[in-house]
Amino acid sequence: MKVLFYSSYHATPHIETELEIANKLLSDGHEVYFLRCLRQLNICFANPDHTFLGCKVCISKITRAYERLNVPQQNIVSFPKVDIDIDSIYDIEKITTVDELKSLTYKGWDLGMAVASSLISTVRDHEPDLNYYRDYIKRGIRTAVFVYESGNKLIDEIKPDVVYLFNGRFLEVRPFMRLCENKSIKFYTHERGGVLKNYLLREKGIPHSLMLAKLEIKNLWESAGKDKEEIGRKFFEDRRNRVLQGWHSYTVGQVVKKLPLGFDTNKENITIFNSSMDEYEGIAEFKNRIYKNDNEAIEKIVSAFEQDDTKHFYLRVHPNLKHLNNTQTKEINAFANKYKNLTVIKAEEDVDTYELMDKSGKIIVFGSTTGIEGVYWNKPVILLSRAFYESLDCTYKPSSHTEVVDFIDNPNLHPFNQYEALKYGYWCLNMGIPYQYYTPTAIRKGSFEQKPIMPHLFWRVFYIIENKLKNAKA
Repeated sequence: MKVLFYSSYHATPHIETELEIANKLLSDGHEVYFLRCLRQLNICFANPDHTFLGCKVCISKITRAYERLNVPQQNIVSFPKVDIDIDSIYDIEKITTVDELKSLTYKGWDLGMAVASSLISTVRDHEPDLNYYRDYIKRGIRTAVFVYESGNKLIDEIKPDVVYLFNGRFLEVRPFMRLCENKSIKFYTHERGGVLKNYLLREKGIPHSLMLAKLEIKNLWESAGKDKEEIGRKFFEDRRNRVLQGWHSYTVGQVVKKLPLGFDTNKENITIFNSSMDEYEGIAEFKNRIYKNDNEAIEKIVSAFEQDDTKHFYLRVHPNLKHLNNTQTKEINAFANKYKNLTVIKAEEDVDTYELMDKSGKIIVFGSTTGIEGVYWNKPVILLSRAFYESLDCTYKPSSHTEVVDFIDNPNLHPFNQYEALKYGYWCLNMGIPYQYYTPTAIRKGSFEQKPIMPHLFWRVFYIIENKLKNAKA
């Protein structure tokens, strides 16, 4: 079998994950190819400004990575030359909104969503100023079209049976994934697993696929052993105890048992846990079914109960929004003092998320893990957006604003089906494939066959100096 890896992102543990998979395939006698960028991409998630040193660090690390495997030099390829005339395809100046950008297509595939996804993730803003980022968009479109056309040429030359890609949603990767779909080539996307020791592999889909997550949760639970409930509970208990699992713990810096100043236990306190919208805005499947976004929902909900003195709302701003001054946080700051029945707990504040949850009568969420945690800690949870746990029968899922208000106003809205939450906990601790050759020591650190993969010291030193100078100027 002929297998092609497209190495578009050199960060740990993603390049090590590719080596992990490739090593297994080579051991089984398969023919492995690696496609890498040699500065042909005008933009990528790792180096959006296309700096010379950024590219050199990436090339150096990937080169050293390939040296760990017994892959013939002729099987390490780069993009073939193609001529791209973007100006004859799109008038960039006519793209004035994020929605217009997202709607762009090229030869039938979602080019605009790929560019928007990369832009939003890079600048951490779900509604970036497109005039300010006009050059990014132009380079992004050019890069995406180049990957599609050059990748098409390369695939016809190599004729791979299987392709492995990182993530699948960024502008330099999505075109290659769409090529595989158009040519009926089997492909996998890889990402971090639920815990450090695992990596995630998705066949014919991206790691963010709600449908695939639903199937995984179901299949893992049905095939699990007798200790599955205990393992499911461990996930929630560990999170409350600030134990590192597969990603940063956002509650580590919070003061245990601390509540917001003036918390009135004589009222029905309802906590809203929002999400950092930039994480999901570039993924079509996560579009909110009822509201335009989290902020619109919060304002409509709070204003609906403005005359109800028996209720008070607390907005726990997601800690991932800490120190950001983007569209989402600016809007939150604008309405923070507008409603007397709303208290905004900023992302930087050390109020204890779990104490707040315990003292709340109801929980409102937009898809964050806090929602399913609320279910586990026996709270009625109202889910207003898409979530990996949405298929589990344990949250209230309104279909209109009127229904949202009715759920909130219902004094008999009780928690239900805590058992379902255990399925999610079990999935998080077991999803993915255990590493065999790579050993993680932290979220972004580890060793492949007992030795870390690092760029050449020469390029590392200059890259560090460049970043220090850049930060000093900022």
